[in-house]
Amino acid sequence: MSRFWIIILCFTLLAANVSAQSDSARAYSAEKPLVFEDSESIWPYSYLNEKGEPEGYCIDLIRLLMQKLDIPYVVRLKSHQEVLQDLKEGKADLAMGLGDFYEKKYGYYGRTTITLLTQSVATPKGQKVAIKSFSDLKSQLVTVKDSSLCHHLMVDYGWGDHAIVRRDMAAAIQEISDKGEGQIVWNTLTLKWLISHYHLDNLSLTSVNMPHGETKFMSPDQHLLDLIDKAYAELSATEQLLPLEQKWLYPDRVEPGRPLWEWYVAGFALLILALALYIFIRAWKKNSRTTAANQEMSTQVNTITASDKIRFWAYLARKHEFVWYDHNGQPSATYSAEDFMKRYSKDDATRLTAAIERLVTQQKDERGHEDEEETLELRAMDPECGDHELHDFVIVLTILARNRHKKPTVIFAAKREITKEHQLKLINAERSLRYLSAFYSDESGNMLFNADGVLLNANSKASELLACDIDKMVKKHAHVNDLFHTTFTRLEDADGYRGTMTVESRTVDFQMRAVCNDDKQLIGLFVFCV
Repeated sequence: MSRFWIIILCFTLLAANVSAQSDSARAYSAEKPLVFEDSESIWPYSYLNEKGEPEGYCIDLIRLLMQKLDIPYVVRLKSHQEVLQDLKEGKADLAMGLGDFYEKKYGYYGRTTITLLTQSVATPKGQKVAIKSFSDLKSQLVTVKDSSLCHHLMVDYGWGDHAIVRRDMAAAIQEISDKGEGQIVWNTLTLKWLISHYHLDNLSLTSVNMPHGETKFMSPDQHLLDLIDKAYAELSATEQLLPLEQKWLYPDRVEPGRPLWEWYVAGFALLILALALYIFIRAWKKNSRTTAANQEMSTQVNTITASDKIRFWAYLARKHEFVWYDHNGQPSATYSAEDFMKRYSKDDATRLTAAIERLVTQQKDERGHEDEEETLELRAMDPECGDHELHDFVIVLTILARNRHKKPTVIFAAKREITKEHQLKLINAERSLRYLSAFYSDESGNMLFNADGVLLNANSKASELLACDIDKMVKKHAHVNDLFHTTFTRLEDADGYRGTMTVESRTVDFQMRAVCNDDKQLIGLFVFCV
């Protein structure tokens, strides 16, 4: 009887040992390297070059990760469906996949989003763009990549009959170019790469407002995914991924320098001074009947920049710190959130903290719109300006910088003092304050664009001069080239540009100023017109 229990015990230990081996992480070696597979035709992420060799952002990323983890590996590129099947059958150890339920059955997902895939439509120039949002796909015949995010979504929504499914997208986009008709929806950077690589100058790209795709690592080996997530986080924190992004994803982008918030207000201060100088010159050139009015306007702008009238600070979301700027636009002091809020009453500090939180967390209003700015009336004492008693201020909070995931990282604040003798006179004007103090002027139109040339804000005078609804232009992401009939491909070249255009039988003069940080990296464009 004892022999029987000994045999049972042996089988139990053997089964436990086998189970432990299967649950442990696989060891990769030169004889049995890690097999990474990816798509052979998702430019510029992974593709086969003219020599038949793997190339692209994801390939270089794998080399960097495997070198850091000291794991031998091989790279194989196939069709995306073959990659997923190999992953499922154990022929591949690691792959890239859409971070959603479409490909969940093929393996575990890593926690890190490697790339965020936005969608655009490529059409021949001159052809009316009929697809601007996802809902437009239900009534449009459109070419899509087999098993792409757009293809999956169209099938899910019952619009699969409108999808022209292609596997060879390089051939598909060239056919549209040759025929001069058709439309293709796919990853923005992939379409941009194909248009550039094949010199398809007769095609244009238009962004489509639809769900983004998140690319993540996939593997049946959860331990491997944990190692990769950790290594990726370390590479990202030490900015070792920036050269890869610059090379493959943003070759036209200026090399990233120091943080965007540094010296940012200095650029705005120069713009305000330039505006004052421009107004003064125009006043000098006008005849005697308008000289007095223009001199008053110049005085108003100079008053805006005067000491104790306009004050600036920035909130750095990542560090949870506040930076105070002096009147020359120079960062002069850094505070923790707790210390900075001591200058406000308890109730005002709570209101200000809540407003910043709404902007940082991208909260939406009852109509589902995300606010880009907040306007508050608060009382504060600013020891930096010698104020040790509470004064009334109007504070405008605006999102000035976002990370690559479109999350706000820098909130910029412009605060204007409201003295008791002026409060009754300015109360209505202050309620309509939408941005920086330069926007107070009712004599000139002022407009602010981001680094991509997309309209962020403008005052009512700009709306009047350009004969358009500025709110609608902001919602439509109007581009500076469209509004002012310019052709700048690099917004840096727009700095100092002056122009004239005719709007409803009247002449509008305008001038552009680039907003840069201390490394001369463009972070915005300011345009004023009269």
